[in-house]
Amino acid sequence: MKKMLLATEFFFVFLIFLFPPLKARPQAGISIQEIKLTLFSLAMTLACATLFFFHLDIYKKKYIQGSKINIFVKHSVILIGFGTLVLSSSAFQAISFFMNKGLSVQKSLAAPTSFVLWLSLFCATVFAAFCEEFLYRFYIPDVGTELSDGKFPLFWEIFAVLIFAFSHFYQGAAGVFNAFFCGIILRLILLKTKSLWCSFGVHVFYNFFVIFIEFLIQK
Repeated sequence: MKKMLLATEFFFVFLIFLFPPLKARPQAGISIQEIKLTLFSLAMTLACATLFFFHLDIYKKKYIQGSKINIFVKHSVILIGFGTLVLSSSAFQAISFFMNKGLSVQKSLAAPTSFVLWLSLFCATVFAAFCEEFLYRFYIPDVGTELSDGKFPLFWEIFAVLIFAFSHFYQGAAGVFNAFFCGIILRLILLKTKSLWCSFGVHVFYNFFVIFIEFLIQK
């Protein structure tokens, strides 16, 4: 009965949260992109937080119980991981720029014009990072492995990375490849630090770094 409930939950999580981004397609030309908090993103964050609470036993069993991670090792992993994310993103952006053959979709990021819009951008960025870290770095690989009774962990790892990568197809091929490598890096951060909050923190800082660079370039 418990396994059936978990399978049903997994199906609906995939259907509601993971499948829709896979259908998004890149739009030709340059368009204006605005990052703001929506009711859907807020509801999604609350749903992910609730699911995380219900699956704390899985999280604790794999990441909290056992030996502690040396603080120096943890900080080193975080710094190296963040640097690798930045290098990966820069490399794929450079490839897209020089080839200019549809590898990416050029979008101009609209700068907020008020405190409320800045707050909306901040919350949307943080909430999106939390949802992605929960879903792609924990829920799919770890809850999926739990669903299959601990079997096929490699399948769930690959599946999580691929789903995360193709959820960025709206950014073009370069966005897919970049998300693929970023997904691997963020998952490794979680595994090495044994903390979802470390990968979440790196993800948040990476997103803000990309946004800051975008605003800087547009000036």
